Amino acid sequence: MLRRIRNYFLALVGSKYFAELTVDDLEDLLKRDSIGVNSEIEVFLLVLRWLNLAGDKRLKHLGRLLDCVRFNLMPIAFLWTLRDGFTHPDKDHLFSADPMLLAFNSDPKTETLLTDAMSHVATADSFMGDHNTYLEHMNLHLLPPTYPRKHGYHHKLPYH
Repeated sequence: MLRRIRNYFLALVGSKYFAELTVDDLEDLLKRDSIGVNSEIEVFLLVLRWLNLAGDKRLKHLGRLLDCVRFNLMPIAFLWTLRDGFTHPDKDHLFSADPMLLAFNSDPKTETLLTDAMSHVATADSFMGDHNTYLEHMNLHLLPPTYPRKHGYHHKLPYH
């Protein structure tokens, strides 16, 4: 049944059934290219939401689920904002209302993850939409390209 969710993924996220998903089922969904989300930011936020729904019991799955988030596809401004949270001197107070965001910003792997994503976004942007040249560059440097999901789309949304 999980394979049929696609365009209704965000409806699932907003339902009571989202909290009941197992980590295996959520990971399976997040690895798909066909989930109907508007941006990768939504994927990041829904991971935090699922983790927060059960308190500290799900904290052990943070890294596993973050591996499913395609940070390389996020806008660089959002990545800078996330990195500012990581480097904030009083992050314990700043993120006290969201324990999973605090865990994300306290994890030593976060800085590398965000720095790598920002480098990737800057590299991809330098090819100005020339996807073939971008793929050649990634192949030449033995770097894995990040492929986008088939996002939901509405012409009035400014981030498409």
